[in-house]
Parts: sequence; C-alpha cells; structure tokens
Amino acid sequence: MYGRAIAAAMVENGQSLAADDQWIGEYRWTTPEGGMKNDAYVSPDHKIIAFRTKLVPGDLSHLGLSGTNNYKEIWLSRQMYGENTAIFSFNDERIKFNKIKKTDYGLFVSELVDGVVVYGPYIKLRAGKYNLAIIFGEDISFGELNVSVTTGGGAKHISHKKIFSSIETDYNQLEFELYENSNLVEFVVSVDKNFFGTIVGFELKNLDTSLSDANAVDSGDANTIEDLPVCVATTSPGEVMWAANNPDIRMISGQRSNSGVFVPRGTKGRVTYGPYYSLEKGQYIFSVSFSDETKFSKILVDIAYANGKKSLSFFKEKKLFRSKKNFLSFSLDISDNIPDLEFRVHVYGDFQGTIEKFSLKPICA
Repeated sequence: MYGRAIAAAMVENGQSLAADDQWIGEYRWTTPEGGMKNDAYVSPDHKIIAFRTKLVPGDLSHLGLSGTNNYKEIWLSRQMYGENTAIFSFNDERIKFNKIKKTDYGLFVSELVDGVVVYGPYIKLRAGKYNLAIIFGEDISFGELNVSVTTGGGAKHISHKKIFSSIETDYNQLEFELYENSNLVEFVVSVDKNFFGTIVGFELKNLDTSLSDANAVDSGDANTIEDLPVCVATTSPGEVMWAANNPDIRMISGQRSNSGVFVPRGTKGRVTYGPYYSLEKGQYIFSVSFSDETKFSKILVDIAYANGKKSLSFFKEKKLFRSKKNFLSFSLDISDNIPDLEFRVHVYGDFQGTIEKFSLKPICA
C-alpha cells in the first residue's frame, strides 16, 4: 500500500518540481550470492542510510533476546491491539480449502462432497479458554458437519463438535481450552454428503486471558511458545516432543534461536541431527514442524541409530516448485529397542525457514 501511494503521487505530479518532494532511494543486496542477503538501503546521493542483518523476521530472538514481541505473529493472530475477538475470513490466505469452490461470498460446499473441506489458519495462541464460531452463509442445509481444533499442525487434538442442524442455540460454536501456549493452531471442518451451503469464515473469542499452566510468562510472551523453558514435553501418554532449540538436537548449519533452527536459503546438506533418544520397539508417527514462512521444494529426513551408522528409515519429499509446508509426518516400525535414535534433516539449497520441533507419537493398537 505504501509503495502504491508513492507511485500514485509521482504519476499525479508528473515531471514537475513537486515530484522532487519524494526522496526515493534504492534497496540493494550486498551479498546476493549468500543465504543472508545483508540488505542495504541507499539514498539518492549514494549514502547507506540503513543496513539490515536480521535472520528472522518479526522479532529479535535470534539476537539472543527473550521476552520480546513478534509483531508478525501478533498480526497473523489478529491481536494487534489486544483484541479478544479475531475474525478469519474465507479470503484469508491461511484459510485453506479442499474439494469445494471459492466464490465472492465464501467457500461453497455442494452436495455429495464429503471429508475435510476447510482447514487453517495455523496461528499461535496463548494458553486459555476460547470460543470458536463458524460463520455460515444463509444458504445452509445440514447433514452432518464436524469441527475440530488441533495444535502443532494436527499433531495434537484439542476439541471436537458434531453439528447436525441450525436449530439449537450456539449450534455453530465450539469452546476449547489450551493448557499451554501453542503454535500451528488449526480449525478443521469436515462434512458428509448431505451438507450444503457456504462457509464465510471463523470468529475466535478469547474467554480467559489468564495463563493456566505453572510456567506463566508475562504479556510480552503472549504470542510465542518458543520462550517457555521446557524443551521436552509429554503431551499425551507415550508422545514426546523436542523443540528444535533443545541442546539434544545438534546443529551443523543454520542459526539457533528461541523459535528453533533457522535455515537460510542456499544451505545444502545435513542441518540437524540427534537427540539420541532411547526408544522401545513399536509403531510410531514421526513429525517435524516448520514455521509458517518456511518454503522448500525438496527435503530428506533420515532416521538412524547405532551412533548414526545404521539407517532405519528415511522420508524424501520432492516437488517441482517451492511451496510453504508447516509439517511432515510419516510412520516408523521399530522392531527392536533402540538406545540412540536420531533424526537427520537434509536440505538442498532452496529451503528457507525455521525448523520448530520434532515429535514421536506411538500408534495405539
């Protein structure tokens, strides 16, 4: 918007003295061949008036500071001015849809469509109680609609509700509680073949502004989970997580911060390994989560043991173009107890973003 305003003013003024009221310089990369471009802002008289060396957008955590706000995360969570209610419209790019059409009025679900139709927005929320409302258009006809709330990009289920009609009061609302500051919070809507209508968006209301866990932090940390002191947290029986900034997660390249391990574009090869975890035999789901801005086209995750000498399994994803990806998950079949399991992440030059956490969850029989 600011750039458009400048361009519009220049067009309006044309070749006149008034056009000189705008002093427009240049934005240059001083190291374009590297992952960190080291941006320079150069005035029309060829003086450097600013120099940007930040690795992580939105905050100062990568400089070693904790307790600072991340304005990017605050904006994405629609909490710029301390609002208790946030609206996520169908036009929001973080609201994803599947099998349905986007119209000028919302996300239209036709008859005979079933399964997951809407999901997102992958935001960070502070611990507390919330009310989620689905905003419908006027043309709805119910069969069965399910709405779920998850965290960690689907890794942890929080709450669920089935909706069969619009007769009941608050039929479109779901209350849930987060017991810890959480990231990658997702609303998932699925339908059966008898549902018909338009989904306009979501309304999220904070019912309780107090933290419910023992590790209460000040308001400066309200929108981040990374600054909490616990690195390994059991979230359900048998499930274990490692924040990427956990010292047990070793790093070969990248930049460790409170958010995890930032990997700049241009990095090639292995970036992380560890944690050398003792794991009992069984079937598991392994997941690695990334920050919202992470983009790549190719990645390899290698699961190894015996001090890295034996490979147990590997997952390789390769796409034609770079795209955003919040997490990867795949199953593991462990036939014997392993004393030193490690996860090794390899990138291929076009990865840019932050590795936030790893998790292992047993598949219940």
